[in-house]
Amino acid sequence: MGGVPHHLIGIIGPEADFTIADFYEKTLHATTCILDWGNLSIIVGGSNRFIEALVDNETLRFRNKYDSCILGVHVSLSVLKTYIYEHVDQMVQSGLVDEVYGILSLDGDYSKGIRRSIGVPKLDAYFRSKAAGCEDKERLVKLFKEGEGL
Repeated sequence: MGGVPHHLIGIIGPEADFTIADFYEKTLHATTCILDWGNLSIIVGGSNRFIEALVDNETLRFRNKYDSCILGVHVSLSVLKTYIYEHVDQMVQSGLVDEVYGILSLDGDYSKGIRRSIGVPKLDAYFRSKAAGCEDKERLVKLFKEGEGL
């Protein structure tokens, strides 16, 4: 983090349904504090939906109210998908499967919280088979590869 204070990292639990309104409220608070300290608020990362809500939403009017630098990336969907698939592959190689398996709940809702993260819903059949005690290694490998699109 290079000695630069970061905000809104690790502020919600894996079960939380963090909405655009929640993001706006937390961003508003952090931005106000940063500006009160005499610094420039730099907003980077997060879901494109969240960033677009700050920039484009006429009701929120964040862009008109606050002096902030908002960094985002606009790419075509086909290019974005390529990068997402590569990113998921890197996350799997870095331990995504074990990390997600650690928070797995068989009655989990893949429309809320951390379970809707990139790569997680696609591996649902693999996670559920593993959690159910499947010992058929060949089947687990097949489900994993199907989930990864390999």
